[in-house]
Amino acid sequence: MIFRSSPARPFTIFGLLVIPLTLVLWSLLGWLVDKPVDYAAALRSGTASLLGVAIGGGLVTWRLRRRPTWVRVSPAVLEVSYRGAALTFAWTDLVGARVRRRWLQPVLEIIPTDLYATRVELPSRDLPPIRQTPLGPAFVLFLSDFRPGARALRAALPSPAA
Repeated sequence: MIFRSSPARPFTIFGLLVIPLTLVLWSLLGWLVDKPVDYAAALRSGTASLLGVAIGGGLVTWRLRRRPTWVRVSPAVLEVSYRGAALTFAWTDLVGARVRRRWLQPVLEIIPTDLYATRVELPSRDLPPIRQTPLGPAFVLFLSDFRPGARALRAALPSPAA
């Protein structure tokens, strides 16, 4: 099963929330200072914020379009591509792979038996960030913009007893 990242998704969600949040914040500010709210100015402010989110999200999506991030889970291997750098792990070469929450964000921790034996197809590419865990050093992938989602990835990973 393959899980792909969609960098445009967080910007779309934030863009849909920016104008209602701006109107709520302007209303709250007007209530705090006991002055009437100029909703036309609040709408202009929200529209400017929405334009900034659209430009920023478009630039990030455009920059990452050729360097996809994905995870493929199969019975024999776990394949990871982080911004174009493909890593393949046989399940026997892993101490474990688990999906956890780090604050509000789900993360995939891939713990190889030997971190220094890990090879990447294109050495000039970026590797996923590495974080120390109780089981050893682990590659960390943030899953907030992955589809079908962290819960489906957790179900697709083999159980620790397997």
